[in-house]
Amino acid sequence: MKKKIIIIIGLCLAIVSFLFLSLCGKTYTVTADVPVSLTDVESINVILESSKRNIDVSPGDILQVEQKELYNGKLSLKLRAVGAGKVYVDVSKSGNYYFSDVFYVHPTGYITFNSYFGKSNGDFVIPLAAALFLTVVLYAFIQELKANIRHSFYQYKNVTYLALIIFTSFLIFNQISIVFNYQGLIQTIRTILGTAELFAGLALPLILVVSVYVTVSNIRLMRKEGRNWRNMLGCMLGILVIAGTILPMIVSDMLQQTTIVNVHNEQGTAMYIEEAFSASFSIAIAYLECVLVGTIVFAVKAARHIPTFDKDYILILGCQIRKDGTLTKLLQSRADRAVEFAEMQREATGKEITFVPSGGQGSDEVMPEAQAIRNYLLSIGIPDERILPEDKSVNTLENLNNSMEIIKAHSDNSEPKVAFSTTNYHVFRAGMLAARQGFHMDGIGSLTKRYFWINAFVREFVATLVSERKTHVITMAMLSVAMIIMVIMFHSSNIL
Repeated sequence: MKKKIIIIIGLCLAIVSFLFLSLCGKTYTVTADVPVSLTDVESINVILESSKRNIDVSPGDILQVEQKELYNGKLSLKLRAVGAGKVYVDVSKSGNYYFSDVFYVHPTGYITFNSYFGKSNGDFVIPLAAALFLTVVLYAFIQELKANIRHSFYQYKNVTYLALIIFTSFLIFNQISIVFNYQGLIQTIRTILGTAELFAGLALPLILVVSVYVTVSNIRLMRKEGRNWRNMLGCMLGILVIAGTILPMIVSDMLQQTTIVNVHNEQGTAMYIEEAFSASFSIAIAYLECVLVGTIVFAVKAARHIPTFDKDYILILGCQIRKDGTLTKLLQSRADRAVEFAEMQREATGKEITFVPSGGQGSDEVMPEAQAIRNYLLSIGIPDERILPEDKSVNTLENLNNSMEIIKAHSDNSEPKVAFSTTNYHVFRAGMLAARQGFHMDGIGSLTKRYFWINAFVREFVATLVSERKTHVITMAMLSVAMIIMVIMFHSSNIL
């Protein structure tokens, strides 16, 4: 769905809501508890008082009592807007007050109760319109995700769209949940401000469980692979997310107790800063949690994907080899997975595939990784004429670029069908790198030990975050600005 259509739908919903509120919102009915003994409605005083800002204006020129009824100890007042302003309404008899509150009449004649963005007659249309608009946005995100996947599964935009789908769905649920007990636009603002914190809070128990599991996995990894900070990434990420979730609550509680700054003053700067910090931090954590979930979904799906059986070449992405030049279990599993795929393709279609082992020689390696993989393939019976080594690359990006140059020089087909084999946790990021270079290739993932996979996935997730840092920084900045604007609206509504 095009952005213009979404904007038009949003504007139409806004106009319909405005017209509906303009029609219904010019009156407001309020009830007040009064003693049962009071049966004479005329004996009850209803006093209208102007605010200090419009003290020269008669309250009757702003608001009028159109109807006053007494039924079963409830006084019902129907108020009608006359002109713009702020009016205090007091209900009393013989010095006893039964109701006292403030009403705002907007320039359009729209009456709100208790605050400038407070409850009004017919205001249930606001969360309904918001939920409907968010549903349209959700549908657009889903359609964009489907279209992107059809074009290329290996795009980071897919993760972003899935993260937006998750959070938008949560927003829709929250808007629907407040329809039947709606308290005005101020509640919509409060709900949006609290959505990120609620999302992060609901995810906290799951994060705690996952963090414990990942920590145990990291301990096992360090016992097997050695102690270093890379083998603790999973544990570090879990601690970071947990700390980020509870930090706003801790800061807020500390500020509520301290006497250094006053966060209780609704017109004070300290409260605005505290609320803005809490909302911005919560939305950032919720955003990263959604991105993490999206990355997990696509990484798992990519790891389990089997390419179509029409491939001409399959790259085997290299990694560290042993000191004697033989393959580590990790690298051997990549080579074995490539051979397994070649056999599946031959059985399904009869088509043979050419292997492209890729990887240069590191400073601590006795030979290029591509040569070590080639030797292994020869040892298991792969003919030498079906092996095209690429032995110059030092990272995944060079693996892909250098290998494609060799493939294009070797192939008679202008657009050869290519797949790549790597470890399961690495498939999605390798596929993204290939897609960015304009290479249309599918990945296949080899298995690795679970304790290693978890930490390796976290490493891939962090690497992807860093590579897409500009996108994330811009997105979180925009979300934070939106949160700050709503904080200002929320608190300013009570002091207007």
